[in-house]
Amino acid sequence: MSKRSLEPASLFRYIIIIMKGKEPEKFFPWIILLLALIIRFWGINFSLPFIYHVDEERFAQIALNYLRGDLNPHFFHVPSLYTYSVAGLWKLYYLLGHYLGLGGKFASDQAFIDGFGRNPTVYMLLGRSLTVILSVATILALYFLGKYLAGPWTGFLAALALIFSPEHNKISHYFVPDSPMVLFLVLSYYYIFKIYKEGRIKHYLLSGLFAGLAFTTKYGGHFLVIPLFLAHFFHLQESRKKWWDLSRHFPLLLWGVTFLLLFFLGTPYAFLDYQTFWRDFRWQSSHLFSLGHFGSSTSQPAWLFYLQYGFAENAGFLLQFLVYAGIIFLLLKPAKRDLILLSFPLILFIIMGFWKTRATRYLLNLAPFFILIGVMGYDRLVQFSIRLLKLPHYVHRPGIQKSMACIFLVLLLPSIWKVARFNFSLTQEDTRTVAKHWIEANIPPGTRIALESYCPQISRKRYRVTYRHALYQADLDWLARRRIDYLIVSDIMSARFTRFPREFPEEAEFYQSLEEKAVLVKTFEPSWNEYLIDLHNPTIKIYRLSRRPDPAFPGFFTSYSQKIRLKTESERKWEISTSFKAKALIQSEELIRNLYIRGVDKKGREIFFWAFYPGNVRAGEEVALVSSEKIPALRPGDSLYLGYEIRFLRQPLFQNPESFFRQEMKLDLNDDAWTRQLPLELVFVYQMMSGERGEDYFQKILLWKQKEEWQLRATIYGGELRWGNDEVLNPWIEISDLKGLEKQKIILFSGWLGSTERATRAPVKIEKKLGAIPYPFSLSLGYDFYQDADLAQKAGGPGARPVELAPDWGSN
Repeated sequence: MSKRSLEPASLFRYIIIIMKGKEPEKFFPWIILLLALIIRFWGINFSLPFIYHVDEERFAQIALNYLRGDLNPHFFHVPSLYTYSVAGLWKLYYLLGHYLGLGGKFASDQAFIDGFGRNPTVYMLLGRSLTVILSVATILALYFLGKYLAGPWTGFLAALALIFSPEHNKISHYFVPDSPMVLFLVLSYYYIFKIYKEGRIKHYLLSGLFAGLAFTTKYGGHFLVIPLFLAHFFHLQESRKKWWDLSRHFPLLLWGVTFLLLFFLGTPYAFLDYQTFWRDFRWQSSHLFSLGHFGSSTSQPAWLFYLQYGFAENAGFLLQFLVYAGIIFLLLKPAKRDLILLSFPLILFIIMGFWKTRATRYLLNLAPFFILIGVMGYDRLVQFSIRLLKLPHYVHRPGIQKSMACIFLVLLLPSIWKVARFNFSLTQEDTRTVAKHWIEANIPPGTRIALESYCPQISRKRYRVTYRHALYQADLDWLARRRIDYLIVSDIMSARFTRFPREFPEEAEFYQSLEEKAVLVKTFEPSWNEYLIDLHNPTIKIYRLSRRPDPAFPGFFTSYSQKIRLKTESERKWEISTSFKAKALIQSEELIRNLYIRGVDKKGREIFFWAFYPGNVRAGEEVALVSSEKIPALRPGDSLYLGYEIRFLRQPLFQNPESFFRQEMKLDLNDDAWTRQLPLELVFVYQMMSGERGEDYFQKILLWKQKEEWQLRATIYGGELRWGNDEVLNPWIEISDLKGLEKQKIILFSGWLGSTERATRAPVKIEKKLGAIPYPFSLSLGYDFYQDADLAQKAGGPGARPVELAPDWGSN
């Protein structure tokens, strides 16, 4: 068979040809097996030799500890049968290599364990292959369950749908226990239906065995007692046996004993190390019902999330509607068989709907059953349509089944496309690997780099690495004080917070502020990016952190003031005017140019870019100008940014000598509708506060006037007021007319601000409506008292500093 004949499109042509023939049912198991093996093994070597999936790394280390002789996993968030199985598979692999005298990692037990650290590729492929084989077995098991309940065509279509379930396909590629657990659930359910039909003791034993295997694989299977009891009592009822005869319920006891025995055999240390097991089990329970995932929103109910995403990812975008229809059809005139089938997935879905933790993979254990419900509903829908349309008698059953299958394949097309695209993406180099190669080629050894989870795996021998689970936990001021050169951010982590800024304001602000406080030098984006395709090909951003006293914009200057006026020129044109004055740092390892204002729409697309100061600015230079420009009219929701282009004169960065990067800040005006309230006056002031008392902090002030009222937003920040030993009392700003007669003093923070025990740590922000104030005005910054513990003899106050505002301030 040629390679082309194994492509999914070719296989579907063969499937259709087979279905057109006589008795195609006999080919169904072989079609399912071949197609499932191809789809599941496609892309199984993703990311290797690097392990980017955090759970894969965890389970691999647990399995290695077994090989070292410690059979206690010391981790019970997940049971241990799966990791025991992987460790056993690895041991067989080692014994085979050792027996054949292959040497190297097969020379001894320790050499084999050490081989994982050198190159884990084969180890990981063995673990993932075990998952794939059990995943394929799940698909076949679903076929036989569907065949037993409603015939081979139902089983065949359900198996096809599970093959192309985006979630089941994705999870089946991982070295994790989720997919194997689903196999045991399906097998247990198969024997539950056998209990209903025949009620033999062996069916209770086999159902209990597989339910116990599910529970000792990933705490699944215990809710199978619901369909078990229904099947048991329905069987007693239909066989006219006395349900009050206690001897009739002995098989239920056997089921329970078998369930517990299998759990003990698969996770013995749940009993032998009961305290650790109970601690982890309680944590897992609280994680599901109250805590939620780290950095995940809990504002949206889980049940709504599953209706929005869960069914589409597990059953398929179009098939999810068949699932809903199937539930309705099976509930309208439910047979006992239907109630048994519906009981487990529906009741568990309702329970999961109240969890605080939510993820599409949590519906994976229900996916085969909902898919089967959808296919059975599809069959009933077709039969209902035939009766409704009063089709002639020659529309015979086999013909209907073949037509149903062809239409069903069309309904599968979105899922087929998504699965194929995902599997193809697994064959491509991960963005983290691409980023790793770029880092090694462009950033010299010894450079200080800070990174977070889900980032490239860079050598800690080559670079001086600072790691935090999430970089916001470190704080930019703290990183700057540690003289970090580069920050590496992954959107698998950052997007958890930036998607829900109201729930995680501080965390979201940290990641959003990187555009202002650091310089983005490189971005690695995937060719396919989707919200729910997590853990693969994240967007990686590499930022350069300046070693200026203030790495944020406009920290190249010691003082910076700018006035911006916006007014309507025509319906499609505005005029923007600016007056600007600034003084650069005396010494700097950077060069800047092209100070600019730019407009951006809601989707981040640039509307205009105006370099109001197009020249270079060097250290120690003072600059000032007045200028104006015509720009496109902005709309509600659009934003304005101030920035400049920056080039680092100091290594480390093997950059083009002419390379410049943007650094900017957003002029946040609160109201998205500010564009309807022209003319608009803006005043932005930045001041580095330094002096003989040891002052070492920064202030940003934004004033804007709309409809004769002025509003204020101010920020005070700096490493010494957060991580040093300085404190300032009652920092303020004062606004007065040009004669100094009318004054308005605004306390930006009441009390001690700083890094001492009695103070509140910086940064602090204030927003305030000022109303009408004299115009033009002068501005002063100051405080009541300042103290640096290293210069205690110079502490004192008050202190005041007039702000040099931009030229021709009062002109119109």
